[in-house]
Amino acid sequence: VLTGQLFEEHAWLDRLPAGSLFVDMHSLGVAGLDRKAIKLATFRLLQHLPGLRRVHVKGSDFGDSFLRAYSARLKHIPVYFYYFCDETHVCDGMRFTSGYAFNIVSEFGANFAGIISDHVRVLEFAAEMIGADIASKVHTLYAHCEMEEAAPARPEPRRRLLWASRLDAQKRPHLVRRIAERLAEEGLDVGIDAYGGTTYGDIGPEVFADAPLLDYRGAYDG
Repeated sequence: VLTGQLFEEHAWLDRLPAGSLFVDMHSLGVAGLDRKAIKLATFRLLQHLPGLRRVHVKGSDFGDSFLRAYSARLKHIPVYFYYFCDETHVCDGMRFTSGYAFNIVSEFGANFAGIISDHVRVLEFAAEMIGADIASKVHTLYAHCEMEEAAPARPEPRRRLLWASRLDAQKRPHLVRRIAERLAEEGLDVGIDAYGGTTYGDIGPEVFADAPLLDYRGAYDG
């Protein structure tokens, strides 16, 4: 596992599989390297690492910048890009979608051996917009989540929907609440079990407070 993005502390290192090697390009004993030098050093390392069979790149500031600079020169090594949903922002009541991650797929997808996401619709949309160049490369890989035992759901309604995501504007928890309210209005025998923790602090569990047919069950580890 290699990182070229500067952080004071790297989270979840204890979750790496046994025997993993973690390389922080900013902690190799050479001080003062700029981003261009870090990207070049990363490229040279990948070029000369014996036994390297594939490269997995998660969408990030450094990862995206590295792919822009070197993906065309890594064709001898299969590169798999992890593409998640594009960020959305609300400004003056208008919702805007940032296409930065989509641009990476659109501009450099031809250089990738595979494009992986945890949401099938994200990949379907990208394939529809870009076309046959990436349609054969997309793969949906759902994240494994270990969940603590939750209290049993109410016996009624009998049919349940599961919503699990972050509590922030990008994931639209307000829409989940509106769906629950509409289910109640229509008298449908369907309830919602909602899981999710606050990430950025702008939206909390109170978004679901007193919503009919909706049980908020706390955060989950995923």
